Amino acid sequence: MVNVRQWNLYVLLPWPEYIAGRQLAKEYQRATCKKIYYGTLYTDMRRLVELGYAEANDREDEDGKIREFRKKADGGRPEKPKQLKEKESLEGIILPEPA
Repeated sequence: MVNVRQWNLYVLLPWPEYIAGRQLAKEYQRATCKKIYYGTLYTDMRRLVELGYAEANDREDEDGKIREFRKKADGGRPEKPKQLKEKESLEGIILPEPA
């Protein structure tokens, strides 16, 4: 079972491309108007990976290591948390391109 924040992070994950953890944090903040700390994000994403709903990829660029995430193709979909209120879910939202 995932919590509301993990559910919304899952909903924001792309497929088939990956999204960097820091970019995912920015998308989450834009969509929810709530800050998410990187430690919280990576802990939640590790849980989604362990449960088989997401996959992680580590790569390096000139700035250092980058951990990326995406939905797992054959991982299924987590069950919506029972405490999720309809207005809290990011499912089906379309975010405008950042300015």
